[in-house]
Amino acid sequence: MYYRSDEAECRSAVKFDGKRFLPPGGAWSDRRYYVTTGQRCHAFSQPFGSYENASKQFERSVTAVQKMLGSSLFAITIAFQELPRTSSTRKRVDQASPESTAQFKAAIEPIDPSKCIQDGDQRPQDSIRKLSPIEQQFADLAKISTGKDVIIEQQRGEIRRTNDLLQNAEKSSSLALKCEAVTENCAELSEQLQMAIISRDLLTNELASLRPLANAIDINNADGVMAYLNAKDNARRHQAEAARAKAVAHEVQCRFDELNDLQTTVIQENTRLIQRNAELEEHASNFESELQKLDERWKVLLQKEKHEWEEARKELEAECTSMKKQLVDLQDVLAAVTRDATENSRRAAELQKSRDELKQHLEAVAYKAQLRAESHASGTHHI
Repeated sequence: MYYRSDEAECRSAVKFDGKRFLPPGGAWSDRRYYVTTGQRCHAFSQPFGSYENASKQFERSVTAVQKMLGSSLFAITIAFQELPRTSSTRKRVDQASPESTAQFKAAIEPIDPSKCIQDGDQRPQDSIRKLSPIEQQFADLAKISTGKDVIIEQQRGEIRRTNDLLQNAEKSSSLALKCEAVTENCAELSEQLQMAIISRDLLTNELASLRPLANAIDINNADGVMAYLNAKDNARRHQAEAARAKAVAHEVQCRFDELNDLQTTVIQENTRLIQRNAELEEHASNFESELQKLDERWKVLLQKEKHEWEEARKELEAECTSMKKQLVDLQDVLAAVTRDATENSRRAAELQKSRDELKQHLEAVAYKAQLRAESHASGTHHI
């Protein structure tokens, strides 16, 4: 099983750890995969939708490889061939029972690729040829697939039994809910009956208490009893209203006393605030007068400072004018001195030149006199 990289044209094999294929970075749907069987390659343009589809595809691949190789190494066991196939969606492995998970691990862990290769190597060389690595991987995958499907079928049976238990539990729970509702209804009816009994006893006691009074005032018919009861109820109601009116009057009096106290407090506070306001107004008037005085004082000081600054400015301007005039005079003097210095330098150069010429002339005269003296001395000696 291999794939082609987008950057290179070479084939890259898919890694296999002995139990499952590992995606080469990213998801399985990021690239196209190929399985080499003889001289052909089959492209899987879409990823496997579920483990059942993957198992069916793998079985077809193993069968095709078995037919092409003509070997019985990839024969699927009878238990695997007789497993029923259903189209229902498989449950997640996370929902399986701990026992089925343990059986699945027990069925998968003993399958070691190195042991499978050793078993293949121990077969007689005259009956079966030595398996290549890819063939050995397919054989290991066939064993793993067989164990997984057996465990999955066991999990299906456990799930069916669990569903039956859940249905029975739901039926039991519905009956329990109905019994609970009936029990609650019975409890409510019992409470209502108890209240009716209590009301009956109260009415019986009240009737027993009113019977001597009715005999005393010679009330023998129902109308008289009702009139007496109404009069008694009216008297009781008037007493209650009088008590409420008395309570309301007491509350109104308390509120009036509180408002009176509050009014007294407010009047005192208002008087104090009026006095405080008068004091603040007096302070404000004094403050305004002080501000006016300060304003006038600052105006006088500003006028004085302004006058002094004007005089100082005028003095400085006059001094600047005098200094400018002196600077002009000094510049004229400097120009005259510069001209005199230039003239003196020129005269000194001329005098130096005259002195050099005179010196050269004197040296020439002295040299000539010396020559004459030497020539005269040599002539005298010759004579």
